[in-house]
Amino acid sequence: MKAKFPNTDLLLKHSDCNGLFGPNSYRWQYFGYRSHRLAILSASILQIAHPVIAKAVGQTEAFQTQPLQRGLAVVKFLRDITYGKPDTVIRAAENLWTIHSNIEIKYSNDVYFATEAKLLRWVWMTSIVMNAKFMPISVNLDGFNANKSYEESKLIALACGVSTRDIPDSLPEFNKTYEDFYAKEIHITATARKIAESVFILPSEITAELTSKQWSKQFDFLINPFNYYCYLFSKALLPDRVREELGIEFNKAEQQRFHRWCKRLKWFNGNMPNKLCKSRTNLQAYSGILL
Repeated sequence: MKAKFPNTDLLLKHSDCNGLFGPNSYRWQYFGYRSHRLAILSASILQIAHPVIAKAVGQTEAFQTQPLQRGLAVVKFLRDITYGKPDTVIRAAENLWTIHSNIEIKYSNDVYFATEAKLLRWVWMTSIVMNAKFMPISVNLDGFNANKSYEESKLIALACGVSTRDIPDSLPEFNKTYEDFYAKEIHITATARKIAESVFILPSEITAELTSKQWSKQFDFLINPFNYYCYLFSKALLPDRVREELGIEFNKAEQQRFHRWCKRLKWFNGNMPNKLCKSRTNLQAYSGILL
């Protein structure tokens, strides 16, 4: 019999009428920008640097036919637990756990399930690491406290099913845990390279789905540049070792282009109206409409 989602009571304990977070949280204030999805895409790619996760993703053909399926699922999950009422948060967390508990992975003569503690923690850690790299280049962080942000990230870990004993107490402890795990457990497999190749060669319809819009092929001339900059930011945020071993090219011209677009993105997020910069879900939450 498969174990039930273990953190329901803890999530309810940390929730109120605003769900897990609320209008004074960093999750609402700093992570509500549309551009934040670029960090999520990078995290979903970094996750496959773990060989067991790469094997799990590569067990189906979905990574070829729907290469951003996992990234889009993460976007929806984070949206639900960030802006959801308590029942929405619990439902999203339990659904994710159910999906993972049914994924059996055979790797190197061992059998794993996607609810394996170290796999859950690695997935959660990748989101924090990618956010830490993306936030300073995309939004103004005046008044931002990394330690407070990490405390909120612990709630994300609980929603992912990570046990409290596997969540580092402080940000310095987290950084050490991540570095140790990265050094000991992370190596790139042929499967990971194949998945990365599928992600970085996408039809425009996939990127259209990422932006939550429905485009026809007549609009390729608009979508194709957006495709490119999604990939550019995703490449740039990955650790050098992972990017190189995945065989992802990131040449000098792209590096220079990336730095120019960082400045533009940060200006855009800092100067344009919220209705252009922030997600609709974020704006609705601030007006009192939760999921």
